[in-house]
Amino acid sequence: MVSKEELANIGVFDFEAFQNSFDVSDILIGNGFSINLCGRLNYDSLCNLFNQSASNEIIEIFKGFNTTNFEIVLEALSNTEKVGNILKKDMKIVRDLKSQLKNGLISTIQATHPTAAEIKDTMLRSLAKDFEPFTDIYTTNYDVFLYKIILASNMLVDLKKENFHQFNDGFYEDVGSGKLGFVDFDIYPRNLIYLHGALFLFAPNGYTFKLKKIDEGIEFIKLIKQFLDYDEFPIYVAEGKSEDKWEAINSNYYLRSAYNRLKHRNSETLVVYGFSFSKSDDHIVSAINASKTKQIIISIRPKAKLQEIEKELSRLRLKFPTIEVLFFNSNTLFTFDYPINFYG
Repeated sequence: MVSKEELANIGVFDFEAFQNSFDVSDILIGNGFSINLCGRLNYDSLCNLFNQSASNEIIEIFKGFNTTNFEIVLEALSNTEKVGNILKKDMKIVRDLKSQLKNGLISTIQATHPTAAEIKDTMLRSLAKDFEPFTDIYTTNYDVFLYKIILASNMLVDLKKENFHQFNDGFYEDVGSGKLGFVDFDIYPRNLIYLHGALFLFAPNGYTFKLKKIDEGIEFIKLIKQFLDYDEFPIYVAEGKSEDKWEAINSNYYLRSAYNRLKHRNSETLVVYGFSFSKSDDHIVSAINASKTKQIIISIRPKAKLQEIEKELSRLRLKFPTIEVLFFNSNTLFTFDYPINFYG
C-alpha cells in the first residue's frame, strides 16, 4: 500500500486538508460509496448480472433492441401482447417472457441490494454527520443508502441532536398512499438529487413520484415488485453508453431537472467521492464543465502501485481542462467499518 507521504508527494492529501478551504460545497457520490456499505453492490452492470441467469430468448431480445434498458424491453413485450390480443392471437410466449423479465430483475436486485436488517441505524446516523459540510448531494447510485442517510440526518435535527439544515429531495406532493410526487429542488437549501434515478422512483404517467414507505422497515423490494406486476419499471439509468444515458435522462422531467441542477449549480467547489468518471459518464463531465465549478476535489483510492495512481490523476485532470482539480485519499472522508459519531 502506498504511504501517506508518497500520496502527498503526488498531490493526494487527507480530506481535512481541504475541509476548511471552502465555505459551500456540494458533493457527487458514486458507486464506491455504496460498495463500502454493502459489498454485493460491486457489479459493473445490473443487466449483465441479470443475463447470467436469463433465458436465451430474453438475452436475444436485449441484443435485438441493442439495449441494456429493462424498461424498453418490457414496453416492447407489452405492446406486442396488446397487438396480439387485439388480433386474438395466442400471446402465452410473450406473457411468459414478461414474467421472466420481471422476476429476473427482482431476483437480481434481491441478490445485490441490502435488506432492511443489514442497514444499521447507528452507521446511518454517523454517516449523516459526515455529510454536514455539504449542501446538495448528487448521486448516480440508485440504491436506498443515501435516502436512508438523509432520513437519519433529518431525525437528528428533529431530536435536537444537531442543528444543521435538513435535507430534502424535491418530493413534497402527496399523490396517493405511500407516494410523494416531485415538485422542485429549489424549495429547500439542501437536496439529495438522483442523477440517474433510483429503484424507488416511478413515473407511470410521466409524473415522477417516490415510494415513501421504505423508511418504515418494509423491504422496498416488495414495493417495487407491486409496480412491476403492473408493468411499471423504476426510473433509473443504470447501464449503456453516455449518449444512451443522456437519452434516458432527457425523456423524464425529474431526471432532466436533476441534470440541469448539476449543470447550473452555483457553488464553485464540488467534492467527488467514489465516482470513476468513465467514458459512460461523459454526460456528467459535460455538466460539471458547463457549470460554475472552479474547483473539483476528487477521491482517490490508494492502490498498491504509485504509477497507477499517477496515471489516474492525469486522466482525471484531462477531464476538466478549465477547472482546478485536486485529490484526496478516499479513506479520509467517510468511515464505514464502524460508527465514529455517536448519539445518545
